[in-house]
Amino acid sequence: MSLKPILWPHELTPQVSQLHDVLNDEQDLACALIGGAFVDHCLGALLQQYLVKGKVALGLLQPGQTLGDFGSRRQMSYTLGLISEPYEPLTGLLADTTLDRA
Repeated sequence: MSLKPILWPHELTPQVSQLHDVLNDEQDLACALIGGAFVDHCLGALLQQYLVKGKVALGLLQPGQTLGDFGSRRQMSYTLGLISEPYEPLTGLLADTTLDRA
């Protein structure tokens, strides 16, 4: 399995433009699913910067691994103090909505 680093949001300029279009033009469900996926990606990038550089940390962030899903990334980011308390319930709601609808 090839380990893929998670890009920072500013490194996704073409994709962010498409995200903006979707969030402005699509139905609520599409916005929740795509917006949730973007927040999940951002949490992964945040954790990747926080963790020790190397194959072990990168492996933990891959899909299907310990920190490879939205819920675990959200919880770990909060417990490490990378996201503050006012935002934690909002990310939880977004994660729940994304999982319920996917």
